[in-house]
Amino acid sequence: MHKQHEHLNDTPVTTIKKKRTKWHIYDTVAKFLLKNRFYLTALEFYTELLENGYDLPRLREYFSNPANFEGSSSTTITKQSSFMRNLSHYADDSVSLGGGGGNGDYLCRTSSSQTFDSTSIDNITRYSEDIDWNNGNGVGGPISGAGGGGELKFNDERVAVLEFELRKARDTIQELRQTLTFDSTDDQQQHHHKKSEERNGKYQVHPFSSTISQNILPSGLTVRPFERRALNYLINEYLLTNNYKVTSVTFGEENDTSDLEDWDSVGLNCSRPPDLNQLYRWYCHQLNVDNEKPTQEDFSMFINFDENLHDDYKNLKVTEQQMQLNLVEYDKRIKHIEEEKRNLNEEIHSLQHEKKNLLIQLQTLQNRLLTDESSSEMKIDDTTQLNSSRHVPQVFRRIFEKQTLSYNINDDKHDEEIELNHDLEQKTYEDIIHELNTLSLDQHDLLDLIVRTVTKISLHLNGYKKLELVPLTICTSILHPKHTERDRLLKTLFNLYKKPSYNQRQVLLHACLCFAKQSGPVRVHAELLPQCWENLNNKLDERRCLVAEACGILTPHLPQDIRVSLIFSMLQQMLAEDKCDQVRSVCSKSLAMVINEIDDESRLSSCIELLDRCLSDTFDVVQSTKQYLLPAIAMWCLELNKISHVFIEHYLVKLESLVQNIPNSSAIDNQRFNQLIHILTDLIVFLFASALKTMILSDELPSTTSISRILPDSTSSEFYQFHVILSPISEKLLHHYDQCAMNGEFPFPEQIHACLDSFLKRSFDTMAFIDIMNGKLIHACSDFIKMIGRYFGRNFWKLKIKPLYFTSNPPILQDDGVRKEAPFVLYATGVLCSWTTEQEQAELTQYIYDALLLVANQKLSINTLQAIYAEIGSDTNFQDNLLNILRDSLTNNNSQIRLYILQLFYIILSLVDHSIISHKILPALITLASDEDITVRTATIPVFGSIIVQCSEPEILERVYAQFQMFDNDASFRDEHRVQSEFIKTFTQIAPQAESKFREDFILPFLALIASQNSQQQSERGQAKRLEIATYLFEAYSALSCCFHSGQSILNSFLPGLYCLRVDFAQLRPDSVAVLDSIIKDLEHKLEQHRQDSSLLIGGAALNQENIRGRMLKGLTNIRDSTEKLTYRFMKKK
Repeated sequence: MHKQHEHLNDTPVTTIKKKRTKWHIYDTVAKFLLKNRFYLTALEFYTELLENGYDLPRLREYFSNPANFEGSSSTTITKQSSFMRNLSHYADDSVSLGGGGGNGDYLCRTSSSQTFDSTSIDNITRYSEDIDWNNGNGVGGPISGAGGGGELKFNDERVAVLEFELRKARDTIQELRQTLTFDSTDDQQQHHHKKSEERNGKYQVHPFSSTISQNILPSGLTVRPFERRALNYLINEYLLTNNYKVTSVTFGEENDTSDLEDWDSVGLNCSRPPDLNQLYRWYCHQLNVDNEKPTQEDFSMFINFDENLHDDYKNLKVTEQQMQLNLVEYDKRIKHIEEEKRNLNEEIHSLQHEKKNLLIQLQTLQNRLLTDESSSEMKIDDTTQLNSSRHVPQVFRRIFEKQTLSYNINDDKHDEEIELNHDLEQKTYEDIIHELNTLSLDQHDLLDLIVRTVTKISLHLNGYKKLELVPLTICTSILHPKHTERDRLLKTLFNLYKKPSYNQRQVLLHACLCFAKQSGPVRVHAELLPQCWENLNNKLDERRCLVAEACGILTPHLPQDIRVSLIFSMLQQMLAEDKCDQVRSVCSKSLAMVINEIDDESRLSSCIELLDRCLSDTFDVVQSTKQYLLPAIAMWCLELNKISHVFIEHYLVKLESLVQNIPNSSAIDNQRFNQLIHILTDLIVFLFASALKTMILSDELPSTTSISRILPDSTSSEFYQFHVILSPISEKLLHHYDQCAMNGEFPFPEQIHACLDSFLKRSFDTMAFIDIMNGKLIHACSDFIKMIGRYFGRNFWKLKIKPLYFTSNPPILQDDGVRKEAPFVLYATGVLCSWTTEQEQAELTQYIYDALLLVANQKLSINTLQAIYAEIGSDTNFQDNLLNILRDSLTNNNSQIRLYILQLFYIILSLVDHSIISHKILPALITLASDEDITVRTATIPVFGSIIVQCSEPEILERVYAQFQMFDNDASFRDEHRVQSEFIKTFTQIAPQAESKFREDFILPFLALIASQNSQQQSERGQAKRLEIATYLFEAYSALSCCFHSGQSILNSFLPGLYCLRVDFAQLRPDSVAVLDSIIKDLEHKLEQHRQDSSLLIGGAALNQENIRGRMLKGLTNIRDSTEKLTYRFMKKK
């Protein structure tokens, strides 16, 4: 009692400490027993603890886990990773359940999955081996065999154990069901998170419950077992509900893995889902709710749809499309503004750098004055005027400088010292150019530059690495006080490379530009230009290219009089005398830069003469001239307001002179006419800019404008961009013009109106003389007309161009000369195709359809319609219109129209893709192939042949082959003379490009049959027709002789036809028999080779010409049967 009293009087802290100490001892003992496999001792220890009121978690968790009592082999233990995790939880050492030391002695599997967590665990343990079952007293008493009481007690205990095992099994099943339900839901959620961005949340499906929505999974995934059981349950329920009892029984027999009438057998811990009918209704409801494009028909069975709401929806869609277009245009404008901002920042940086250098130069001059050096020359340098009176936009100037000083390692095609490491070479170019662009004249910077350069040149002084000397050379030549030394340095610079490549020349040009910016115009004239002059007549083309490029880049930094008197003369001389195309191309580019700086108006005529000379030069010079020189002169004329009555007039007169006093359209110089039309097309943007500059403005232009319409993109050069030409007021002028044009007003002065009318009328009159069969001229003239309409706008096209064209050259077909055909064609290809709206497309369709009827009824030439289809057929905006015209005319009673349709199909075949041929053209041709008029049917043969050449789709070719087979099966059609002629001519054209299978299985047997008939029916055929067929066959066999043929086809088809043809030639064309014999001899030689290679024997007889001819001619009577047996091979069964 005393001890108990002391114990009660202990403080709480002391009690807690003692309890924690005792608990720690118990846990240490338990860990020791488990670690050393004293499981029964641990069980007895755990039982004693429970009797004393203690519950040790380590032992409780161990004996309540069934996994600790399974797995008798190492394989089972290896698979059960959870068992190892549990073991490491109970004992911190890595000891297996079978023993300490890791010897693999695992605990044997018990007879059941029993555990020791029952509340009556003492009842299980009291029946051990040392207890007498009769009296329960001690050890050694044997169990009585007749003792029914003991056996009954044993059975009761066994039943209790089995009931316990059953309960644990049910708990395990319930846990597995919950795990399966959780895994299925978790997989769907994870898949949804991974794919939600790709699907944008558009895939949704019915839920298993009415409150939870699931995301649909993409098709193609394997159905998992629990999903299959759930679907089987729902399907069986639907069958039973709707009285499909027999089907339900059959379905149940095929799905015997689970009970289809018990939802619990599915194995998911969730409520039974709704039936299929409810799920389907819910799905349809979700579709109606989430539909993005509601229509009146979708809801007509549910509600009365408001038509006004549908119209509002259409208006919103139109507004949305317009906003999207505006957004695209805003993005373009933002990019344009960002580019301008970047250019301005670069210009600011350059000006700041130049200001720094000018301050340094000023300090240098002051120092020279203090040291009594003569500074009068330097003062003259600073006072020289560079600015001209020209107002060329800065954007235009910067583009020229950028184009001239562009470098690219891939453009270097003439470098003698090409290095393998191109990346290192180009990096060197970039570093040197950057060094030159940021060159500073400060003494500290100079010292740094010398150190850097000397370090580099000490390592390498050959190849492109010589460029490391350029910055040091330029900086020294600028700052050195002695003229002789400066001259020596500049000469070294120009002679750095014997044959400078393109990229090396770019570095040297940057060096010259740096010298010009830092030294002033007088020193450029006195020191740098003499170096150019010395190399003017150098024998190396690369050196002369460097001189020409330097003249262009130095022009803005020279005095005004030098630009015209010296630079212009040098380039003019090189253009006239130099024999190298590359040098002349560079001269035309540099001349464009010189013209940008000339303000002497009297030089304009000589510049135009130089332009004409360059345009008549070689291809490379012409391309460079059109890209640089032409826009430079056009910009000068635009400043002088002479673009229309001087520059455009000059080329318009040349164009008119080409068509004057010509007997017919074929006498026109097509190449020169095409060049002049392209020049006038390029100048349309300058004409449009000139018209906008002279607009009559009632008010000042607004400071901000909305989005302007999109102008045609120029593919020639960026110098032809409207926004570059009229920068920076182009947007304002264009917006003002479009606003006026929308009201049908064109705010131009009368002089501009008259000039435009005269230009359009004279151009249209000149183009009326072209040959419509020349596709290049038709394309160039059509582009000219469309370019005018797209620049000046749709209303100008509607109110000016269209009426003027119609009155100047009425597009009416008359059989009175070529002059009436070109206006007819250009009205369709140029005027009506300028815009692609539905109204213009409908007008074009009606125009061509009326023309087709007129041409067919009056039996005029089809050339006009062929020219129209050849020009417009490649434009996807009008392909459907052209094909609809032909398809709508298939049933016309006039056979001439159907013949013309076939010729137009032949034209458009090469301009459309395979899908159009398969779905639109081929069905129409098959319809015409069964026409009652044999002329129409015959005209389909070359069109089908053209499909074989143009198309490679197997499905289309099979249909064409089948159609040829149908022609061959019709004997009355096949034996017609004109049909045979058309077949032979078609096969002559397509045989080299056709498939070898079709060539050997159809073409060769067919030609052999015709040759046999032509040689055997001599009395029935006239000599003229027989000779015509023989001539066509000779051309066909000549083309086929160049193709590869198998030995079987040579033996069965090729040689028999040639032998028959030789009979005809011996009688009708004896002079050509020798050529035919050479073809036969060559084929017999090939046949002999095939016989030797593939053991191709002919009855064991010797292979000679007479033997072959005799055997083959005997078989010609059965050639029809042979043809029918062969041709079925390439036909696909439908």
